[in-house]
Amino acid sequence: MDRTERLFNLVLALTSKARPIPRETLRSLIEGYADSTSDAAFERMFERDKDELRSLGIPVETVTTGEGEVLGYVIPRDDYRLPSIRFTNAQWSLLGVAARAWSQAASAEPARSAVRKLEAAGAVDGTPTTGTTEIVAWQVRPEEGEQWLPTLWGAIRRRSRVGFDYLGLRDQVSSYRSVDPWSVVGRRGGWYLIGFDTDRLAPRAFRLSRITGTVTASGHIAEFDIPEHDADAILGGAEVDEQATDAWIAVAVGGGARLRLTSVEAVPGEEPRLGDIPDGFDLVHVASRDLGSLVADIAALGERAKVMHPPEIATMVREHLGRVSMAHQEDPEQPMGKP
Repeated sequence: MDRTERLFNLVLALTSKARPIPRETLRSLIEGYADSTSDAAFERMFERDKDELRSLGIPVETVTTGEGEVLGYVIPRDDYRLPSIRFTNAQWSLLGVAARAWSQAASAEPARSAVRKLEAAGAVDGTPTTGTTEIVAWQVRPEEGEQWLPTLWGAIRRRSRVGFDYLGLRDQVSSYRSVDPWSVVGRRGGWYLIGFDTDRLAPRAFRLSRITGTVTASGHIAEFDIPEHDADAILGGAEVDEQATDAWIAVAVGGGARLRLTSVEAVPGEEPRLGDIPDGFDLVHVASRDLGSLVADIAALGERAKVMHPPEIATMVREHLGRVSMAHQEDPEQPMGKP
């Protein structure tokens, strides 16, 4: 029997009863102890297991009589049981955001299940938030390329080379890239792959939303070593727009925290002619040097945002949502191979 399983069974046995359990009873109950070749072998195994549990912080107590005779062993439930977990409304909102962020990943069902269990257990503190500090309602942005995260993480873990078609910011057509993946980071409102471009023979950063087609892994193991690297320094050289793009967006009152935090004042006289602002909406002016991030921010708001100008941004938002919908229906587990 695996030692971890034996230790787990020992913990279950010692927490199942309030009374101490004698050694011989534990030997007969727990698989692994009963298979001991001798009493001495059992004693050594049991002593090692007790020491291991205690080193992990599990309070295995030895109960004795007044004369020092060992009656048995027990793990006090009150000393070992975790205290009740309570979440404020703000913390619960962040947990919901985290679960939504994994909605298209390999851990989707465990994330949803965890939230359902916490909710069923009544772990949410319903006390209204007080004070003058405004709680920003964060929202997960639909980001193209998120479906490749499990594939890339697996390739990094196995140190397997990946390949994909990539459309750079200034590229007219996509080109094939072969990359030794080092890490994946979330920056500038999106996901970036940091790695070594084997064609350009240099470290590069690739925004996942600009990957076209399919990300494929070679299937080989330990093809390269992952060096110590500064992801932010590599990302600092990634492509961004040289000039800021101005956009005017009608945002529902109380929403669009990210857009509002990055808003700027328009130069008097340069504001374009805009249509009527819908009731219940504010006009937000943004000057962005990262169109991909801006489009994702707007798309995340759905019907709570309307691009008033320029129309090109509105078109990009519609196309973005269409690509996200299609991308998340694709199968990320495909063998590597240049099309």
